[in-house]
Amino acid sequence: MWQGAALHSLWVAVSKEHTELEDLLRPCAFAEDDKSYFNLFGMCKKDRHCQGPLMPMGKDPPLFISPDVLWFGSVTGPLWAQRLSAMMVALIRRRLWQFELKLLEAAERGCPVASPIMPEMHRERARAAAKAGRGCVSLPSSVVQYIDDIHGKSMGKVRAMVGLLSAWQEMERMNVPYGVEENTKE
Repeated sequence: MWQGAALHSLWVAVSKEHTELEDLLRPCAFAEDDKSYFNLFGMCKKDRHCQGPLMPMGKDPPLFISPDVLWFGSVTGPLWAQRLSAMMVALIRRRLWQFELKLLEAAERGCPVASPIMPEMHRERARAAAKAGRGCVSLPSSVVQYIDDIHGKSMGKVRAMVGLLSAWQEMERMNVPYGVEENTKE
């Protein structure tokens, strides 16, 4: 997986060979914070007593509120949420690899848009990865998700946008709400 220093080193190597691509391929990050992620996980009736707040009620006895969905901060929440997160990352990375293959195909045809984004150094890596069946391992992008936070780094803004759009598409497929409308409010 290309992360941090490795992605930066790759960018430096490409920039030395193709100085005109330095800005176009500068590493770019993207992030998404899933909304109400824990509320996707239902709680079994027999386990609902394991989570919830104890609410003071003045002179009356305190009230224990027991929800039917998983709440943030529970002990089992991160375990279940991380399992879904691992699947989400695999699906996003698969979409990123499909994009790299389409980009490679377009660059090989001489597409004036794809060629600068996929210089020969990247093409060689992508061809070798495809031939060896290593696809997602050799991406010039990385994606990680810890519980409800998705973080990615990519070689250039185009790949970062594809990463973010891929994350949103997979989240929609899994009925996980994302914060796009919150990010676009004025």
